[in-house]
Amino acid sequence: MNKLKLEVSKEKSESNKINLEVLKTLKLNKEYKYKELCDIGLFYNGYKGGKVKELQIEELKRFCYVDKDGTKYTIGEIYEEPIEKIDMRGSKGKYSDNIQALLLLALYKSKEECEVYWSTSTIFEKVKMINSDYIKYRKNMKKLSDEVDINRDYISDFYQSNHSDMRDKIESALGTLRKRSLIIYEKTTIVNKTNVYIELNELGEPRLNSNGEVIISKMEEIRKATKEEKVLILRAEKKAMRELGFEGVKKNGKKYTHGDIVEKGLWKEFTEVVSKNISNNNINYYYEAYSITFDKDNIKGELIGELSEQIAKNDLNNDICECLIKGAETRHNNALESDGIFTIKCLSEDKDEKPSEISQKIHNLRISEDYANNNVVLVEKLIKTK
Repeated sequence: MNKLKLEVSKEKSESNKINLEVLKTLKLNKEYKYKELCDIGLFYNGYKGGKVKELQIEELKRFCYVDKDGTKYTIGEIYEEPIEKIDMRGSKGKYSDNIQALLLLALYKSKEECEVYWSTSTIFEKVKMINSDYIKYRKNMKKLSDEVDINRDYISDFYQSNHSDMRDKIESALGTLRKRSLIIYEKTTIVNKTNVYIELNELGEPRLNSNGEVIISKMEEIRKATKEEKVLILRAEKKAMRELGFEGVKKNGKKYTHGDIVEKGLWKEFTEVVSKNISNNNINYYYEAYSITFDKDNIKGELIGELSEQIAKNDLNNDICECLIKGAETRHNNALESDGIFTIKCLSEDKDEKPSEISQKIHNLRISEDYANNNVVLVEKLIKTK
């Protein structure tokens, strides 16, 4: 059991919706389901769903290290002091408004009439939350490590610390646009397929070339995956995980996930094996995306002008850069402040008290004197628009 003392008033805890007395009773490195955490009273506002549940977990992350595996949560470390809550809207409070305005512009300017399939990173880039290097290097951290001369562990921590937070802001903006009746959206799997067909003449017969051979044409198609295609993808992914050694249980007792493949720098190899296994069904590639349906006539009156567009892009990108740098400094300072207690825990023979290997790895990164500066370099390289 965790013995760390957190001296925070009940009034402050209630406003943050986390019961710190209950938090102190949780076993470290043990998996909990969300309902279990609610049943023992960890969240003052009880069992929730949707966005409220997401906000509860995000608030919990201020007080402890939370590792999510599917529907289960593991508490790896309880901080001596909670992480400062950062307002991701930026100093002018226009964070969400800017995303909505820029997203509407991107939809209006798209060549599609009423529906697009955009991945999270694609939306990041379209609203200028990142530059193109963010997408380029996310699946090739080794190359980035060589270019900027920063250990890949720092780069992995950078993506893991920031990607989900930025994604949450995108989903918040999408949710608001839905409430404004400007879009309808859902998460889905998209496939790029090459369809092969025989060309027919006006009589419905196969067309022949000058050599008397049947003319076969190919056409690329991008659409939502069918149920059958999703099953095929799942089987191909599972086979690729087995081939690359990501099968069974890890040392910490958890099952392997895609995050472990990225962490080991084998995502490229993984996608190559998967592509090979699905190519027989003419699937070139697939990706997770937001399917966004819209009406250009409906959103036309909501568009901002060119000057406002440039101002919104600059403000949003500057706000993101500032917030990510501030977040890194906060993580570094919190790690330093808790270093003494954390070291004592690492020497403990009590397995419930001793931090997991991943918690120790993350802690050692964040107490490093290079941590904050490395994040500044990565923000400049991956986030700052040129």
